[in-house]
Amino acid sequence: MSRGFFSRVRGMLQSRQEAVILTPNSAIDRINDAERLLERKYDGTLRVLSERFCNESRKTKENITRLREGNLLNRNVEERHLHIMEGNRSAYIKKVEQFLEEVGSHQPSGNDTERETAALLREGLERLVKSTQKGYFILQEFLANESGAIAGNLKMFDSLITELKKEADAHEKLLCGFDAVRERLARLDKQPGREERLRREAEAAEKAAASAREDLEKYKRGASYEEYSLLSARLRELKSRCSGLVGGFSQRLGVIDRAMRKYSKMSAEPEIVEAVLIASVRVLLLEPERLERLLPLLERAIHSGELDLKDRKRERSLEIISSLKKELPALAKAFSGAEFQRQEADALLRGHPAWADEQRLGNSAEEALGRARLAGEAFRNCIASAGTAYGTEKKEMESEVSRLLGQAVCLSLGTGNPTLTVLPVC
Repeated sequence: MSRGFFSRVRGMLQSRQEAVILTPNSAIDRINDAERLLERKYDGTLRVLSERFCNESRKTKENITRLREGNLLNRNVEERHLHIMEGNRSAYIKKVEQFLEEVGSHQPSGNDTERETAALLREGLERLVKSTQKGYFILQEFLANESGAIAGNLKMFDSLITELKKEADAHEKLLCGFDAVRERLARLDKQPGREERLRREAEAAEKAAASAREDLEKYKRGASYEEYSLLSARLRELKSRCSGLVGGFSQRLGVIDRAMRKYSKMSAEPEIVEAVLIASVRVLLLEPERLERLLPLLERAIHSGELDLKDRKRERSLEIISSLKKELPALAKAFSGAEFQRQEADALLRGHPAWADEQRLGNSAEEALGRARLAGEAFRNCIASAGTAYGTEKKEMESEVSRLLGQAVCLSLGTGNPTLTVLPVC
């Protein structure tokens, strides 16, 4: 009892080793060592399998000799039947020997990959069984023990081929796991340098944006910009005036829009209505005659009841039509004058020497600000991803590294140099 107790204590102490902190490069070295160990172990497995294939080939050859030299216990067999048996025995032995040659030329440790070897041997075995099935049944009637022994050998070859395929698949899966983890560790190793590079890029982009803004503001404080600024203010005022006229006029048209659309379906002159409906508000103010032709017709249709509207809608539509008939010429004149002045002011502004300079400096400042915003976002995302250990990749990588190294692994990532912590297995 005491010896068992101390053995357990010693095992517990051995299992609680100190944690090992690894940089990504050191972790890659550990994984490379584990991979080499795996390769040596796999080579040993292949050697054992190769020996088992050779042993089974030797046993099969011994059983072939017994089958070739086997004598019938029953001497009272017709000559014709003996002739059939001998033909099938020779053919069966020849095909089994051909399969053994394939086994000898496709050993697990040979030039072919193990999966290719397994596939070739599987194909050869299936071809042998299919081509000798009839002959084997005939030999069972005469030399059951001898032919049955070879069938047992072939069954063992089937098991060995299955085992080789299984080992090869498992080994290839593990190797893929090693490659994937190495790629992830290599990315982690580049993380600090990537952060520093993105930080410098973000700082440089921010300085460039500040410089571009300062250049624009400095230019705007210059004497040559004063006249251009007054023209800009005048243009904004005229644009606001035009927009106000268009907005108010649009609201009034909205009240009678439904009435106009209903009238277009019943009017004897639908082209008059369509000329209004397809035109924009600005066009109607510049070409008021379109609406001036329609308003009297629409008013008459409502008064006569030809255009049926609900009482409230009817009264409001007649009110708007009446006001537009009176005010439309003045509205059109006001808008036409404001629009002409706006176009004139816009042409003066675009022809001013400061216009091209402001466009150039403004576009430069806007582009620099966009680059600074993208660079800052890239840097913040990089920091965030490092702080969260690349998000969900942390857990996945811990699991993979733990499996490959045979130890519980904790991945510790910060804004500095990322490390791998190999924890004791308790």
